[in-house]
Amino acid sequence: MEKGQLTFRNAADLYLYPNTLIVVKASGKEVKEWLECSAGQFNQIDPTSSKPQSLINWDDFRTYNFDVIDGVNYQIDVTQPARYDGECQTINANAERIKNLTFPPAADNNWRLAPIHSSTPLDIRFETSPSEKAAAFIKANAQYPMKQVATDEIGFAVYQLDLSK
Repeated sequence: MEKGQLTFRNAADLYLYPNTLIVVKASGKEVKEWLECSAGQFNQIDPTSSKPQSLINWDDFRTYNFDVIDGVNYQIDVTQPARYDGECQTINANAERIKNLTFPPAADNNWRLAPIHSSTPLDIRFETSPSEKAAAFIKANAQYPMKQVATDEIGFAVYQLDLSK
């Protein structure tokens, strides 16, 4: 590669996957099902267990398939089982994780994990970059109370988050 300034076009050249902007007309039911499939990224949290529980389903869900849809508000209730597996095949037909789905004309920060009300102290965790920049971003933008509690065996920062609010 030649020396010089890096442009957005250069960065796009590094991305191996072709993406095309398209418009999809979908019903509210179809949007909800899409979000139910996406919610499979999360493990089911047991609200009666105080043991550490991993929020992200690393084994059965490719995290790059986690979609967020702007223009709607919704919550993901991670105490419920997933309706779909990582391939969007039905595994629990009656399961519903998507709650309070509405269609306001707004974007950004439009979804949250549903609060978990439990008399048991919960220990819900996720892994992310260990950098100071990531820690500063979390401190400034976190939607939930969270704190770094460990570093995993491959160097990721492990955060504990409070979903009781």
